[in-house]
Amino acid sequence: MNVLFKHLVNTIGTKQYIDPVSKQDPVEQLINFYAQDDVQSICRLSEQGTTHINHSDIVKYISNHFDRNTSFAQLSKVMLKLDLGSQPSQQYTAEAIQALKGYQATHKRLPRSFSEDNVRRLYIQTKELNTPVSESTAEYLLFLFKSNGMAPESIDLCQNYHTMVKGYSSQEDAKLSDIRNYYLSDSLLAFPQPGEGQTYHELLQQGVFQDQGHGHAYLTAMTKAHFKDGSVDYALKFF
Repeated sequence: MNVLFKHLVNTIGTKQYIDPVSKQDPVEQLINFYAQDDVQSICRLSEQGTTHINHSDIVKYISNHFDRNTSFAQLSKVMLKLDLGSQPSQQYTAEAIQALKGYQATHKRLPRSFSEDNVRRLYIQTKELNTPVSESTAEYLLFLFKSNGMAPESIDLCQNYHTMVKGYSSQEDAKLSDIRNYYLSDSLLAFPQPGEGQTYHELLQQGVFQDQGHGHAYLTAMTKAHFKDGSVDYALKFF
């Protein structure tokens, strides 16, 4: 199945086929069927691993059609289906983010359906599920927030990371997440001013890292903060 689907994706390319009866894209229907948790469970029973569809091929098909109005809904729908299943896929999310970054590099923007309004609706729907999502899905949301300049939503997710993201039982646990720390720092650095009588590196130290003084996110964020504070020499030494 995976070989046949890969061949189908490569053959179709950027074209689109619509079923004359259902008026729907049969490839999208196949993807949605495969993403169901019960179907995923059956596929995992295969000893040869040939009954599944590669997540990279799913993302490739959707990214080949990023200019369609339905691309945001399709990419996000499959992600949430996989996320809420018994084995959420980090690979799918990583491939999705990479595909969006590639589109951004070429077009200097996200695909049009990945608008601020659509992303905000997805975030509200995700919160209303009252079910924690995987960290890979949280990263997808934070990436979209950053790309759309949605600092309030980014800060909201990061401040509630321990309740919205699987694997974290407390705020103290969440502060160990490099993903959370990177995007929260990035949102705070986007403020036009760090606050009266305060520097950016003090803002990050108090608002993000507190007693933590290590990690990739810490090093990157604090270096940027010192640059914004005008301490160029110190920023270079710090880095």
